[in-house]
Amino acid sequence: MPTDPKEYPGYKYASSRRERKGDSWSPYLQSEQNQYYNALAYFLKSSLQNLKAYSLCSINRSLNVFEGQEFKIFIIVGQTLDLEWICLAPTVPDQVWDRYTNSFHPELASLTACQSTKPVARDIHEKISKVLVKLKPIECYGYYDYVIYNHQIFCTMSSEEAIAIELALKAGKMFDDDPYYFKEEYDGGSSEKPVTQFMRNNFQQIQRYMFCFWDVGYGYKFGLTEHGDWVGLKYSSYMDYNP
Repeated sequence: MPTDPKEYPGYKYASSRRERKGDSWSPYLQSEQNQYYNALAYFLKSSLQNLKAYSLCSINRSLNVFEGQEFKIFIIVGQTLDLEWICLAPTVPDQVWDRYTNSFHPELASLTACQSTKPVARDIHEKISKVLVKLKPIECYGYYDYVIYNHQIFCTMSSEEAIAIELALKAGKMFDDDPYYFKEEYDGGSSEKPVTQFMRNNFQQIQRYMFCFWDVGYGYKFGLTEHGDWVGLKYSSYMDYNP
């Protein structure tokens, strides 16, 4: 990716971290962050059972990076002694659809709230949340200098492992199934109107899902036919960096 303004006059690129001014990052903050990460890792290992880590990456290659540089995230899942599932996942920048005007999901508070009544689970969730609050959000530049995302980790909880993961991916904006967003922001597009209208006329229980990997996105639409079969389609979207 070009960064030399002499080679491309008239365009401004995101500066490297060491060239940025301000107090958003420093060696002291880095050392402090490392201490919190180590404390969090130790607490998770000593407090949760069935501890697992997953790597999530795009199926298709980005248009903007070289081989071996694909964007991926890591999530951690574990179970409390009173059988509640906890998931930790980071934010995921969205330069494909640019959902919402801020870095975080508008329902962040409800997604990350502890809904369990079990004392051990509530105590663990509270202690993890206190550590995560101390972790200062890290500013990440997008492909253009005016696009900035805050990298942060969120903790979610549910009695089911899959639900805990779903809540965490929603909180970090990697996954979305908000019907309002689809109605207002995507289904209204001229290229999507025939498909949307066809599905509304022929299917019931229409569902939509979106997954974002920074500059690569995937969408799924499916519905139930009158004969009881599920039919749907998958589409891919790419952000093409154009300096």
